[in-house]
Amino acid sequence: MIDVKALEKPEYAEEYRKSLKNRGDNPAQGDKVLALNQRRRQIITQQETLRAEQNRVGADIARKKRAKEDASELLGQMQEMAGKVKELEQQVQAAEADLNEVLLRLPNKVHASVPVGESAEDNLLVRAVGVKAQFDFKPKEHFEIGEHLGILDFERAGKVAGARFTFLRGAAAQL
Repeated sequence: MIDVKALEKPEYAEEYRKSLKNRGDNPAQGDKVLALNQRRRQIITQQETLRAEQNRVGADIARKKRAKEDASELLGQMQEMAGKVKELEQQVQAAEADLNEVLLRLPNKVHASVPVGESAEDNLLVRAVGVKAQFDFKPKEHFEIGEHLGILDFERAGKVAGARFTFLRGAAAQL
């Protein structure tokens, strides 16, 4: 997950926007995170200010009660503030949930050495190990072999879990 504190630094934010653009993603996603985080911080500041006021009023109530004075007006203010604090707490939780939802969907920043390209064909081969096998026939994919051997069941898994899932059967399941 992207660190919001890092994203708040202008140099990192610019690198991240460039990384998103190079991936073919929307570079404004980083700005959306910053806006959501700013909103969350504003709500937290309001909440903390109100809690400080609550503490001050609480001290005034205690002082008036010790002096055997009427504190009913302050008690009413205290109840009103408690309701606002609770409301702000719910707003903070909602703001944090919105922020985390966006953060979880953001991709990591790509390394500077990664070439920019439109598709997998633009990838750069950095190193090859061994000799690539040459066949005089078209090799089968692993899933074709698994289905033929009866150890993979894509049809049943697709009905239960959705596309791109499989169940292991027999020896494959025991492994």
